[in-house]
Amino acid sequence: MRALVYNDYGPPDCLAIGQVSLPHAGHGEVLIHVHYAGVNPVDWKMGEGRFQAGNSCTFPLVVGRDVAGVVEDVGLGVTSFKPGDRVVACLPSPGGGFAEFAVAPSNAVAPSPKSLPMNSSAAMPLVFLTAWQSLIEIGALKANQKVLILSGAGGTGSMAVQIARHQGAHVIALTSKGNRDYVRALGAHEVFDYQADNLAETICAQHPEGLDLVFSNVLGPLHRMSYDTLRPGGTLVTIGEDPIRGLAAEKDISVFDHLVRSDRDHLSKMAQLVDGGLLNPPEITEFTLENAQAALEESLNGHTRGKLVLRVC
Repeated sequence: MRALVYNDYGPPDCLAIGQVSLPHAGHGEVLIHVHYAGVNPVDWKMGEGRFQAGNSCTFPLVVGRDVAGVVEDVGLGVTSFKPGDRVVACLPSPGGGFAEFAVAPSNAVAPSPKSLPMNSSAAMPLVFLTAWQSLIEIGALKANQKVLILSGAGGTGSMAVQIARHQGAHVIALTSKGNRDYVRALGAHEVFDYQADNLAETICAQHPEGLDLVFSNVLGPLHRMSYDTLRPGGTLVTIGEDPIRGLAAEKDISVFDHLVRSDRDHLSKMAQLVDGGLLNPPEITEFTLENAQAALEESLNGHTRGKLVLRVC
């Protein structure tokens, strides 16, 4: 079958269209005919070899964790799906979604939102799971609490702003000036320019009692700054930056480094919220599989609004 492959670790320009063996659904697995695949930073990071420790990748390597498509076949023990079902999935690392067919454990697959086309559906699984698990499971976000989302316009931020607003929280988000209106439309109550000076002081002047939760979905100085916005007893959940535990102890805040997991129940919740009109997909930019190198390079640049998706078939 046709797939986008890395033949060795390297930057996105190492990607090439190639032929790989058609996978088969084993026990407890679902074979999906992939129509669209979402692009995430983890894809080019995996391609660069950043996660070699603990990962036994083989070449040719096919990445891509988000897919939307149609069930082609099911393995023994799978009773929740049948051929022809429209589904979304968040594939286990390293993925395999940048191909015509992909295999996923059945507990990583859920019915697609009925109200969305496949390209928008493919943009949602990983970013929804990341935001939902970070805010609701780990952060225990409640109504009327104040939450800061460090990047409100990207894929994960687009989900986090909406989830927090749906939860009844007061949502504060950082973004660029050009994305301010987009993030407000998602539901943020306050939007700040992430490039502004003295951000922590500005936020604390508006909220002198401190914030309850920070979702740190970017790296670097903004992550460090966000510790200063939390109240004593507050919580910071990060998805890519090592927590500064000494600073957290000094400020009496809890810090958690979250690694997203595939979860059928959470993906089903995503579809329920979408079909109920309570959650919108992120804005998408679509590429063909042949132009995937450009998509991953754009993701690598780190300023994508919403999500990038690949049309596979």
